Amino acid sequence: MECCQKNNARRATGCESAFPVGRRTTRRRPVADSAGFNNDEKRLDCCRPPVGTADPMLGKSFAYYAAHLALKFFAALPRSVAYPLSHAIAAAYCLFDRRHRRVGLTNLRIAFPQQTEKWRARTLKRSYRILGDLLVEVSKFPKLTRDNVEWRVSYTEGSLARYRKAKQKEMGLLFLTAHLSAWELLPFVHALYGHPLSFLARPIDDRDVDALLTRYRTRSGNRIIPKKNALRSILRVLQNKEDVGFLIDQNVLPHEGVFVPFFGKQACTTNGVARIALRTGAPVLAGFLLPLEEPGRYCIHFGDEIPLCREGSLEENIRATTERFSREVENIIRRYPEHWFWLHKRWKARPPGSEELIYP
Repeated sequence: MECCQKNNARRATGCESAFPVGRRTTRRRPVADSAGFNNDEKRLDCCRPPVGTADPMLGKSFAYYAAHLALKFFAALPRSVAYPLSHAIAAAYCLFDRRHRRVGLTNLRIAFPQQTEKWRARTLKRSYRILGDLLVEVSKFPKLTRDNVEWRVSYTEGSLARYRKAKQKEMGLLFLTAHLSAWELLPFVHALYGHPLSFLARPIDDRDVDALLTRYRTRSGNRIIPKKNALRSILRVLQNKEDVGFLIDQNVLPHEGVFVPFFGKQACTTNGVARIALRTGAPVLAGFLLPLEEPGRYCIHFGDEIPLCREGSLEENIRATTERFSREVENIIRRYPEHWFWLHKRWKARPPGSEELIYP
């Protein structure tokens, strides 16, 4: 009775609680618009993704966002702005990158012992610029077509003829190259000219970045063969009379290569190209992207077919053939020292029994 009296008093004074004890509340009925949707549904729908779709940018790594943004940013810039900006960024990176500067200077002392320290420092600083060039060129891949590529990249005199001569053997072709100039542009443009290929590449540790780079690399019709357990895929490509490209200028583990002279010092070099060439008889060419004086212009150079060594045992032939391949790379680096990637520990692996420590 006392409780009822209190409630009656509240009603009489207009002070009834919004949630009176013992009473069921009635939900406010939403007001529909002319299309039949109420305001609450609209607020929810504006935050809800369309059915059956997902945002491809969600759940990616920070490295992916950084790479994606950099590629889109430089793709939007005119080349007259993109190159100076990328070179400035590369110069700043060189300034603060003490660890790789030490590696680069050590490599240059091995390769060019007769040069002065000032020359080596200048060469190393300029070689950092290829990282900027590489960023710009890859960012422009979506804009390159068969119709506009000729002004940007051409072939040196006789290169295309040497390539076609090797292809007349009616079998797949192996071509070796190096991290010289904007090296990613070489297979991309060669494919635009009508010569697609497959090339070996070690997947980038960040899967999102690797997938992003793969999309750019394969836009012109090329295919990527993951480096691990690649032999079967390579042989299949060669059986289809198609080409395979290899980068052979970096250090490998001793069980993956052989030690051959490189700038006068033993360097562990992949023996895969020699093994495959000796096994299949496929012709081998060295191909490089050479820079021209004007920024953003290059030429593709193919040398003569490299003869294989078949005079000794299999292991001796592999070593001798690999040495010939490595000599092709050394010769081109001597011509363009400022355009090679000196920041890699090329002489890290040492021959059995050696206690030499090149990179402390």
